[in-house]
Amino acid sequence: SFVQDQYQPNNIHLLVGALSQFLYTFDYAHLRRKGKMTAYQKSERDRREQTYLRPAGTLTPSFRRVLDTLEQLGASRPKDGQLTLFTDKKKEYQRVIAQSPVFGDQGAFVHRTVSSRRARNTANPLFAVNYFDREIRKDNANHVRESVQFSRDVNNCNDRLAVYQMYHNYIKPYRIDHRSKRSLRHAQVAGISRRKIDEELATIFQERRFFSHVRLDQSSLLIWARMAGNRDRFSGGYWPRYVWM
Repeated sequence: SFVQDQYQPNNIHLLVGALSQFLYTFDYAHLRRKGKMTAYQKSERDRREQTYLRPAGTLTPSFRRVLDTLEQLGASRPKDGQLTLFTDKKKEYQRVIAQSPVFGDQGAFVHRTVSSRRARNTANPLFAVNYFDREIRKDNANHVRESVQFSRDVNNCNDRLAVYQMYHNYIKPYRIDHRSKRSLRHAQVAGISRRKIDEELATIFQERRFFSHVRLDQSSLLIWARMAGNRDRFSGGYWPRYVWM
């Protein structure tokens, strides 16, 4: 996708449960426009980068934040269990994982790579993230390809996806066409009790969730504090005091 214009493309990392399709976290990364461009588009990209566009190399720190979240999640698993991370073959991912003290020893954590050119069906180990990527494009107008409804602000883009994360994880049926699984939610398949889900949903539209009352990973903190910003500006906006109390 992109925000504001196609000179500001992005990559949104998704950490999704392989069986539950539960979205644990996501993180926004600025990219540099590449691919086929006319001579004018190339010169315009260079002009913008020299004049006012901030550097776009945020793919590595973005993935590192996601990996930190995964390491925290894995720390609560049974010691005899093994956690496998499937990614595509981006070299940036492999460099970050090689520097990780947790994944580096290949003990309780294992990293497997899958070609991005492999058929995106249910036999693909990356099916869960491919499925969620499709759902984002299907259900969120600002991610539809060749659309005039694209996002204009990175923070608003993240806010909108965070709302969709809540809907997908806790409200949307796990399998709409499967009678026995239609009543399940993705969070239930991920191990969260239905009682806990119902308790939170009963008050989520009536009671505010304060920053000091929740535990956030680094990616979620950037979203909550609106700290991302477009490449051509740092945008944050106004935060009411009650958000932080």
